[in-house]
Amino acid sequence: MTSVGNLLTIFLFLATATTSLGDVRVKPPIQLPVGPHLFIDDFLIASQSGLTRRLEHPTRLPEPVVTGPEDKCFQPYVTVIRDPQTKRFRMWYGIPAQPEQPSPSRLAYIESGDGIHFDRPHRVLDDPSGMAVRFGASVIDEGPGFPDLSKRYKFGWNFEDVTAGNGLMVATSPDGFDWTPITSKPPVLLHTHDINNIYRDPIRNHYIATVNMLELEPGWTEQQGHKGKRRRTFQSTSDDLTQFTEPREVIPPDEKDEGDFQYYGMSGYLARGRLLIGLIKVLRDDLPAEPGGEVRGIGYTALAWSRDGLHWERDREPFLDRNATSGTWDRAMTWIDCQVPVGSETFLYYGGYKRGHKIERFTERQIGLARMPRDRYVARVAGEEGALLTTPLVLLEGKSISVNADVKGELRARVIDAKRQAIAGFDFTDCEPIQGDFLRLPIQWKRSIGELGEQPVSLQFQLNDAAIYAFETHADEQVETEAVTAHAVDDDVSAKQSFDAQPDWEAHHNRLVPDPAPVTRQDFGYRATRHAGGEAGEIGGWINRSATPASYAKPIKAKTLNDKLIASGEFAVTANKGGSGALFGWFNESSRGWRTPNSLAFRLDGNGDTYWVFFEYGTQNYKTGGGDTFEGDRYQTTKTKAFPADGTVHTWSLTYDPDGADGLGEITYVLDGQSYTTALAPGHKDDGAVFDRFGIMNVQTTGDGIEAYFDDLMIDGERHDFSADPGWESNGNVIEFADRFHRPFHDFGYTETHRAGGEKPGEIGGVIWRGGEAASYADTVGPFSLDDPLHASGTIAFTSASADSGAYIGFFNAESHRAPRIETDHAPNMLAIAIEGPSRIGHYFRPGYRDG
Repeated sequence: MTSVGNLLTIFLFLATATTSLGDVRVKPPIQLPVGPHLFIDDFLIASQSGLTRRLEHPTRLPEPVVTGPEDKCFQPYVTVIRDPQTKRFRMWYGIPAQPEQPSPSRLAYIESGDGIHFDRPHRVLDDPSGMAVRFGASVIDEGPGFPDLSKRYKFGWNFEDVTAGNGLMVATSPDGFDWTPITSKPPVLLHTHDINNIYRDPIRNHYIATVNMLELEPGWTEQQGHKGKRRRTFQSTSDDLTQFTEPREVIPPDEKDEGDFQYYGMSGYLARGRLLIGLIKVLRDDLPAEPGGEVRGIGYTALAWSRDGLHWERDREPFLDRNATSGTWDRAMTWIDCQVPVGSETFLYYGGYKRGHKIERFTERQIGLARMPRDRYVARVAGEEGALLTTPLVLLEGKSISVNADVKGELRARVIDAKRQAIAGFDFTDCEPIQGDFLRLPIQWKRSIGELGEQPVSLQFQLNDAAIYAFETHADEQVETEAVTAHAVDDDVSAKQSFDAQPDWEAHHNRLVPDPAPVTRQDFGYRATRHAGGEAGEIGGWINRSATPASYAKPIKAKTLNDKLIASGEFAVTANKGGSGALFGWFNESSRGWRTPNSLAFRLDGNGDTYWVFFEYGTQNYKTGGGDTFEGDRYQTTKTKAFPADGTVHTWSLTYDPDGADGLGEITYVLDGQSYTTALAPGHKDDGAVFDRFGIMNVQTTGDGIEAYFDDLMIDGERHDFSADPGWESNGNVIEFADRFHRPFHDFGYTETHRAGGEKPGEIGGVIWRGGEAASYADTVGPFSLDDPLHASGTIAFTSASADSGAYIGFFNAESHRAPRIETDHAPNMLAIAIEGPSRIGHYFRPGYRDG
């Protein structure tokens, strides 16, 4: 539908400032700061010819994103904020405090990674210091730079008390979960109905409270409106949310509004440049949702805007109308309550009703999502015969200009002076022609806009077969082009898999059984031998690398990275086979994997008949680091010779100083009189570690064995000469078994375990080795491409990992994954989460992709 001049101006300025130029009186130029400038109204149009004004409409998803039956939604009020740091979507909405009771309500909370698929179950928040919430879910996030982070979030709701009266109440919170009333004497703003919200106006740097009032309507009966009273919308402003200006009515209805026309409030505010956009909830209680059906009311959303935050204009045509399809979940009402900028789009969250205003509020009031390209509320449309749009005189800030336009024919622009003469270098012939559909396409002239300085100018846009929505001024000369990309909201495909039973997924080389299975032998502990020097008695033996943990250790009083640690002694390696390894030092009873969390030790790393010595640490969150005992950075290229596994006795000491390296923490390892040091990486000491064992532990990854012995041990000043069996704790240190977990034999897929959560046993996962033959366990989907919006979510649990391990979970192409290729970790045609580690920064859990 095309709307031409279909605007209602609510307040008119009684006087307009003018400047005298001889006999000609002209308005002073409009200051245009860097940012978008929308053609919603005629404010930036001095003249136009051949153009029509067209109201655009967002595209709705077919199903609600938050439901009544599952998520307990029962109100059309919702706030969604995209966290500026995590980029997650945070939603607050209302649920009944008691089942099937309309008042009071509680504030519920739910999150999403993409704003469409929300992670359930929802969280029910406590009332602010026990202060009851009647209705409302209006939340403000002041951002991580707010001076008082304990009050970063603000929550506004409708409060009702027999003594204090009905009105707006506000609470603050550091995190959006725990709320403290802003005053002990509610409400902060009295009004006569139960609808209100709060908004921080970033243009004028104050708060706006929008409240509804009930006022008697002459000529209305008790059956009209709210018992003969019409719902009207008022606004008030405040600098601190405690002291408000007297509420003043905005967007009042008039004689052109037919029937029982009422405003159910205005919200969904969004500032774009110097323009403030609002969304009006229109209620018609005198109409049925279905033609000829029961009259239970309908509602829709209309577009409104303000240039000064006080005076508002609106469209009469619905911006988001109720669903045109009979029987749909949002057939009766579609009331937008929140706008969220998301990249090239704006997400609009709305309350949808199925059959009418007061029908089945606990099951049929749900929250939906509609989407639209950024800033495309209203278009100025030119046909093939061409059109011209001229702005008033403006003062342009910035160095470049772009347009938001859909151009099938051609668009050009020029800059003219106050006498309407083209400025040299900025004429239509100096402009590169614009074609295509772009949210941001820089206008290319022969000169830079920055050269205009403070000269008042007008912009002229010459269009044919095109629609222009806005232009934008930029601080930089070079601006990145941004094309409009289609989103598949009408073709949204989703599937939920709980793994309560084995799914019909495709398995490819995911369960490989070694034949015969390699044998792991652990045979270490106390020995009456003397391989490591001194008198008879020592600890050690054959230590096999294996994913199955094994240790022989002394339980000790818990130590952390804030404690000074020191140990010393002697060791000898008498035999070694292939790639092997053992750790000796401090660790934790629960330490699993390699590199090992909660550990500080030296490592004997076998390589054929020789070995290297490293010293290393791991924090509680798998952040690791360490040093070595050879020249250069890598043992593969060092000039230093490896130690032969010939039984030579070596002396050593391992010291940790929490105050070393300027407080970062420092490890010193001395081997045969040669000292080596390394500092903990920044932040690792604060990440923390807890050590409650000291002794021998195998390196927990696949490999072979090493025979090593340790004697004449000093641990934090306590001597252990092992002249007798110390009776230390044994854990899998004397055993021989067929080791199923051996590289490259994957063992993953469906399993009836219960490690990653869920209501019932059943999940997918297992042992996944990096490299080797391609293996997968996957559902068949798509085909999709990078032009499609993709989403996946769920829960995950890590049980063990070793350094240089890795796996993907996500979308991939089976043929590309299995095809022979040059040795690489990344197959083409993949978009997934990469899980790797542990490493210097801990476990990697990061997105990755590779196109074809």
